[in-house]
Amino acid sequence: MNKVKNYRNYKEKRPKITFESLTLKSPKISTNINKRDRFSIIVPYRNRLEHLYKFIDYMDDFFKGIPEVEIIIVEQSDDNQKFNRGALLNIGSYYAFDTFHAVYVINHDVDLLPDNNMLPYYLYPTRNKPVHLGWRWKEKYNFNSYLGGVFSISKHIYNKIRGYPNQFWGWGGEDDALYNRLAKHNIIVLRPTTGSYRSLPHEHLGDDKKQHKQKQASILQDFRNIHTNKTNNKTNNKTNNKTNNKTNDKIQNKQNFYTIKKVEDLSKNKYKHKIIKIVVDLHKSNKK
Repeated sequence: MNKVKNYRNYKEKRPKITFESLTLKSPKISTNINKRDRFSIIVPYRNRLEHLYKFIDYMDDFFKGIPEVEIIIVEQSDDNQKFNRGALLNIGSYYAFDTFHAVYVINHDVDLLPDNNMLPYYLYPTRNKPVHLGWRWKEKYNFNSYLGGVFSISKHIYNKIRGYPNQFWGWGGEDDALYNRLAKHNIIVLRPTTGSYRSLPHEHLGDDKKQHKQKQASILQDFRNIHTNKTNNKTNNKTNNKTNNKTNDKIQNKQNFYTIKKVEDLSKNKYKHKIIKIVVDLHKSNKK
């Protein structure tokens, strides 16, 4: 597979994921944390403050009555780099695994709000089969390989596929790489059959021709890497830093890919659930 000649050739030859339907209408899932798997919501974010607080308010109410749900906002600072969604999801996911002992994480765009029929899918204890909750967002994307928006994945599978690549700068591409990493390991992905999302309006300018070519090149390179076992994201992404209570501490990971500038608890007395915001600088010169 590492011998694919170009992007078109890659699209024709890449392994395909098997998708299965998942229907949860009347879940019998306990709200007691001792009787269910613990999970965290991971939200990659930058410069969309209005959306952020609408999302937090909505999701805090969405999980009403369900204890021990953390929402982790991973904010990319104004570090003169393009937005890197995959890297932020990696940082937030390993923070959840290490700090909150999450069994699975739900990677979540800040502008997507689920209806109440989606709740059982959030509580579904994904282990060996990730759940693409974002499949129920029908406003924009409906092509078969789409894995974006909202994606639930266990720690076990996250480690197995080594998360997302860190080298996708700018809009898009990291979900294509996720698809390829799951397909390489023959991992089945579940799709909910009920529920829906509504999106908060925002302007997206998309890619120019040069950016689109760069994105295709990054997808192709990551595809070649995973089929020659050159990826090493597990150690590159893992947050081995021990954070303390001082929110202004700067903590740099061993690989120097990112610096945690601040860890802030937004919960205070306003929210029922724990809301953590991690502000990071990303260092493009150390991309993997």
